[in-house]
Amino acid sequence: VAVGGVLLTLLVLTRQFRKVRPSLAVLATTPFAIAGALVTLWATHTPLNVSSLMGFVLLVGLEVKSGILLLEVAQENEARGMSAVSAVVEAGRRRIRPIMLTTTATLFGVLPLALGIGAGTDVLRPLALAVLGGIAVSKFLNLVALPSLAVTFGLGGRDETARAQGAQGTERV
Repeated sequence: VAVGGVLLTLLVLTRQFRKVRPSLAVLATTPFAIAGALVTLWATHTPLNVSSLMGFVLLVGLEVKSGILLLEVAQENEARGMSAVSAVVEAGRRRIRPIMLTTTATLFGVLPLALGIGAGTDVLRPLALAVLGGIAVSKFLNLVALPSLAVTFGLGGRDETARAQGAQGTERV
């Protein structure tokens, strides 16, 4: 089931970016987010159960969404003629607020569950702890490692020959 979920996510990302490389860059950060969730569950002596696994699904969705927000703008910037590094830096500047707002809203949303405040928190506490631990790791990766991976593997925008032709075309003018 997990393999099917990863393949389906890869398919959706590839459709979104129209290239496999940026999709793989986004997916490459998700195992670290899940590792952060596992460490949090271990540190709090919380069992791995259906609720915590639902937290992993939520975490992967948040990670992928943040990656899409960032890399989609970076691809647009690169298509407008920016270098890959400049495109990613500008995308980070433009998209840090929406990414952090979504993350903050999620953190405050699961915080009462993680602290055990309210009815039914016994069942949902593992979900909340998995999300909190995973987000702590994934936001750093999403804002630092993902842009680096995207530049290293290519954003999927213009290729090198198009850049060279574009540069030659501007030199003749």
